[in-house]
Amino acid sequence: MASGAKKIEDTKPIKAHSSAIQVTHKLTLVQHKAWLVLLRNAYHELANNNIKKHKMRMQELALYLGYTNNRNDKYLKNVLEELVDTKVAWNVFDKDGEDEWGVAAMLAGCKVKKGVVEYDYSSFLREKLYNPKMFALLNLKILNKFRSKYALAIYNLCKDYVGAGQAPLVGLDKFREFVGLDTGEYTDFKSMNRRVIKEPLKEINALSDINVKVDYIKEKRKVVGLKFMIRANPQLSLDIDSVTEKVMGQPSEFDEDMDAPPDKANRAGAVVDRLVSFGVTEKQARKLSESHEYGYIMENLDVVEKQCRSGRVQNVPAYTVTAIREDYRPRKTFIQAEMAAKEAEKKKARTKKAREEILKRLLDEFDAKSLEKAIHVLKPKEKEKLQGDFLQHVRGESFLSQYYARNGFENMVVKGAYFAFAKERLGIPRPGAQSLVKMLESAGYRATEFKEELSLYE
Repeated sequence: MASGAKKIEDTKPIKAHSSAIQVTHKLTLVQHKAWLVLLRNAYHELANNNIKKHKMRMQELALYLGYTNNRNDKYLKNVLEELVDTKVAWNVFDKDGEDEWGVAAMLAGCKVKKGVVEYDYSSFLREKLYNPKMFALLNLKILNKFRSKYALAIYNLCKDYVGAGQAPLVGLDKFREFVGLDTGEYTDFKSMNRRVIKEPLKEINALSDINVKVDYIKEKRKVVGLKFMIRANPQLSLDIDSVTEKVMGQPSEFDEDMDAPPDKANRAGAVVDRLVSFGVTEKQARKLSESHEYGYIMENLDVVEKQCRSGRVQNVPAYTVTAIREDYRPRKTFIQAEMAAKEAEKKKARTKKAREEILKRLLDEFDAKSLEKAIHVLKPKEKEKLQGDFLQHVRGESFLSQYYARNGFENMVVKGAYFAFAKERLGIPRPGAQSLVKMLESAGYRATEFKEELSLYE
């Protein structure tokens, strides 16, 4: 496929729906993931204008990024600082088809106190982030699998165009800018194609819910642009729009292993990396990671590290392997065991609460999607009547009338009240137990763990 070079270079910045948020991909992979994790944590609060700031435990943030050591706090603070210093831009078509460009800091500000990070977004950015299309990018189950910043960048570009089948044609210079390549990086196309295009696409196709292939746009045998062809991955497809993924908020209270990163691939990688840092060969490290649980190894490595710091270990690799094979973790006293039992009861209660919260959020998102579909299929006159009935219904509520006078149905307060009215008027049904089982299982949960909660929907 060929096209004129000038035409490619004149291609406008990528535009899509109002979800097309373009992150500066000069960010490291960890920085970009951190921003997405924080956004996923805050997402359901963005619609509430009374909530200006969002909170998350530093421990949870660290776990989702694959870190388990408290000494990583300083590193994570540096990551947060970079997010405050980095800009995010959008160039979209608004609801009236008008061109809109904007820019804001990825985080307006943040602070860390007593192990909790508190952060906020600018009002401009909040409006863009609270969007079903944006939410589709926040599947942490997928994002945590990526090992390449280029794979994450291309995934973010392509995910919004699954329904269209292809992303807009992009010139080579625009693509380099999008993935964050400096002028002197990968100047040879052959190298760039291998490291920045082919290898990331292989990663995306193997690990994510979409399949992507690239068409090279050539002019006189020289590649001048790229077109990404996209389709859903039938093997790994996840119903992200209905939020069939683990819900952020209380991950450590529901996971079997509180200290583990979110998926097995991440756990194995973290174990091997840490073992190698203790001088263990990669072959030995992989063998140990396959024969012992994640938490067991990490706790023993904490013991080894403490012994090393005291100057008691001469042969660190040998001591490390022996510690794991013989279990050098300190034994619990009777009092510690009793305290652990009490803590287990508390954890059981927290787990039940977490399950209830997960179901609640799944149901909320199911309602939102069902309501969106129900409104979408209304004929123009039916939609007009529904809106008219709503305005008549709230005529006596001065605060809603004031909000409506300012921004109409675009105001988040009005929009929330309208959706609640429409839900009741249109009679949106709630899913039964079997539907919930499918939603839970496709998200990676064991539905049997929710037996008590599901019985309420039979």
